[in-house]
Amino acid sequence: MAQDLRILSATRSYEFPVDAIRLSVFNGPLAIQAVTDAFGFRQGGPIPAPAARFGPTFTTFPPAVEFQLGTCQPSSSESQAVHVRFLTIEQRRVVISVAAPSSALDHVWTQFRAAVSTFSSPDGSPALGEASGVIDHSEVSGRLDFAPEDLLAGPLWNALRGAARRVDASHGLIPAFHGSLVSPAEEYPGDQRADRGGNLMWTLALRAGSLPSRRLYYSSAPLDSSAHTRLLRQIERGLVKAANAE
Repeated sequence: MAQDLRILSATRSYEFPVDAIRLSVFNGPLAIQAVTDAFGFRQGGPIPAPAARFGPTFTTFPPAVEFQLGTCQPSSSESQAVHVRFLTIEQRRVVISVAAPSSALDHVWTQFRAAVSTFSSPDGSPALGEASGVIDHSEVSGRLDFAPEDLLAGPLWNALRGAARRVDASHGLIPAFHGSLVSPAEEYPGDQRADRGGNLMWTLALRAGSLPSRRLYYSSAPLDSSAHTRLLRQIERGLVKAANAE
């Protein structure tokens, strides 16, 4: 049951009110150097437009700033350093991604705020104000004790499998789940994985590069890693119970 679940990444968007992030300050060489030194980032600087990980992004002037591949030294409660995949400062959000559980993001955030605490705009306001909220995302992989076809209801799976066999009987159809949160008052935006808000998508599919018989899955969800692993165990229990009842 839910064997060897591995947290591949945890990403968090710290959301800010308008004008609470002063990009003109963060584009300056002193601020860039301060963040680079705090985490030992291999590279960092302005970027044309940030990736749309948590919703639409825009090309701004001054531009967003992104840092990649750094390390956050352990706090007193942690036994090892945290690998920071990237840290992006946008117009209204700061996005941090780590190769660690979501709990590690708190320490990274504290260290980031400490590194930029002395920077302010010419009017005296801080370069980084107070966040108004956060949005989490995590990626998890591991062996789950159900077949991919268990993700679909019986009539739908039987119809699709029959159609696939008529197309090519030598191959099997491998289903996957993809979903997104949409307000009933909004038009459906379509598949957002390669467009905007990719980290707001829900995905559960076989892990690329693995044999289907291994039942090794990849899951991506707008949840912190703890809630995410609990969800996968809940899904596994439900699908195994349903399969055994048939």
